[in-house]
Amino acid sequence: MNARPLNSSIGGMIVHHEDQPGISRARHDRTRTRAAPTETRRHHADRIATVEQLGQSLTAISLAAVALRQGGDVGDAVSLIGLAVEEARLELKRLRYDAERDAG
Repeated sequence: MNARPLNSSIGGMIVHHEDQPGISRARHDRTRTRAAPTETRRHHADRIATVEQLGQSLTAISLAAVALRQGGDVGDAVSLIGLAVEEARLELKRLRYDAERDAG
């Protein structure tokens, strides 16, 4: 509570009361509301990174297939395809885990 005298010939005071718990709650809500979009952006950025990784794995498989068609080393191509498929499988597993966590 704050009180301040009036500077007038009739006198009087201005009394002001602040609801501190209400102000604290409002500040907390404002902070949480501001943080929510940041968390959402981070979550979407993580998913985009995973999708980009899947794209890179598919590109590696595609390049290995082209190399095979052009008479490249079969062993190298098969190894590259195997690694790319394993990376893609792990990324898909991560996406599925994230989706299940978000749903639950």
